[in-house]
Amino acid sequence: MASEKSRYLNPGPSAPLDWTDLKAHLNGFEHEHLVELLWMSAQNNPALWKALVSSISMQLAEGDWEATKEAIDYAFYFQDYVRYADCHYGIILDEMIKALDILKNKVSVEFALRVAHYIFEQGQDVMMNFEDNWDWTLSLEELEKWIKNNHAI
Repeated sequence: MASEKSRYLNPGPSAPLDWTDLKAHLNGFEHEHLVELLWMSAQNNPALWKALVSSISMQLAEGDWEATKEAIDYAFYFQDYVRYADCHYGIILDEMIKALDILKNKVSVEFALRVAHYIFEQGQDVMMNFEDNWDWTLSLEELEKWIKNNHAI
């Protein structure tokens, strides 16, 4: 039987593409295929699931405050403590920021700012749910920048 050490000594063959090359060639996939891959991946990735559901729901609410708030509250409900190994939850905030840009253009700057302030407050409140909130904190800082940049409009 192979030892644990041998697993690291022989990591296997190198990938034929690095991350940058992979990203550059994803545009060769058909749109429907990428949607299917994303949808399947989201089913096994709670952070991705919440990011997509909240962003799309915020947009579909079309300026309805209660529906928008409901989408945010759903995304920020963490039944369990988020462990260090379950990182990348900042994607939820990142996708919400993208949705804010859409709301700003489709609804109004004032509404988007109201939503952004609510996201920021709720996002700060749930930081205690993370064993390591580094990723979450960085995304909150980006949201804070978004708020400051859009107050000037």
